[in-house]
Amino acid sequence: TTVCVYDRAGYGWSDPGPSPRTAAQAASEIAALASAAGWQGPLLLVGHSFGGLDIRTYAAQHPDAVAGMVLLDSSVPGLTLSGVPAASFTGARHPLATAALDEVPDRDEFSIARYLNSRRKAVFTQMDELGHFTRSGEETAAAGALPAVPLVVVTRDPARGLPDADAEARWQQAQQGLATLVAGGEWWTADGSGHEIHRDRPDLVVAAVRRVLTRVRHGAR
Repeated sequence: TTVCVYDRAGYGWSDPGPSPRTAAQAASEIAALASAAGWQGPLLLVGHSFGGLDIRTYAAQHPDAVAGMVLLDSSVPGLTLSGVPAASFTGARHPLATAALDEVPDRDEFSIARYLNSRRKAVFTQMDELGHFTRSGEETAAAGALPAVPLVVVTRDPARGLPDADAEARWQQAQQGLATLVAGGEWWTADGSGHEIHRDRPDLVVAAVRRVLTRVRHGAR
């Protein structure tokens, strides 16, 4: 397989993108990326957190371009990545930027990642996304049904989730519901993992991708 990991506009090494930073905007940028890269054939999409809304929107809009999907503790319309109601973020404002955010990073990859994620453009982008989270959820829902492709939903360990047991239960229930968006969808729990499943349980992420890839190659739906 050929694997591509990209920095969403405003994050990592990517330039900021136009506001509002919503799922529909991100989906249009995925389409532009695929076109510019000249990829042939359908894609297996992997989306974590807010990225889950982005790839769901893209998949619904471009069903023939998608072969399979993996959702990693994905955001859900009406709930934020942490499980707090999206309405709590409707008044989000951009924080004051400080020169300290642009200090030269250390050279190891984790320090560079922390540096990139603390820069003005990333902070402003995240606040833009959170401020328009409700709209993103509405865009994802309005995009329509997902294509009938293999789907694996991987959810954090409830023991590593929210301290509010009821809120965490709602998050887990919503995650289980994501697996029902496609017939034959699978719901996995990432034992021992918090929200950052790709960091806490990269082995499980690899397994989920391989599971979907195997089903795609064997023509399973």
